[in-house]
Amino acid sequence: MPSLEIERRHDLAAVDRILRSLPEWFGIEEAILNYVESAPRRDSFLAVIAGEVVGVALVDRHFPESAELALIAVHASRRGVGIGAALV
Repeated sequence: MPSLEIERRHDLAAVDRILRSLPEWFGIEEAILNYVESAPRRDSFLAVIAGEVVGVALVDRHFPESAELALIAVHASRRGVGIGAALV
């Protein structure tokens, strides 16, 4: 696998694309739209390989010492190689 980088930035189109690649987990249109719409209000961590966003983690930071993982998803074509673990 080419080098994986975790970037702290927002990419709403990538969140949408990744969630739509996983209809068995994110098959409700309203839920997808809610995650995409909420992404700019959350800390966003993107898994990037060769310039392509292949995974996303959205985090709610309630206090400086704690956070809640609101969403984690890895594109269907890239699952099973540790990308989700790297995002966590």
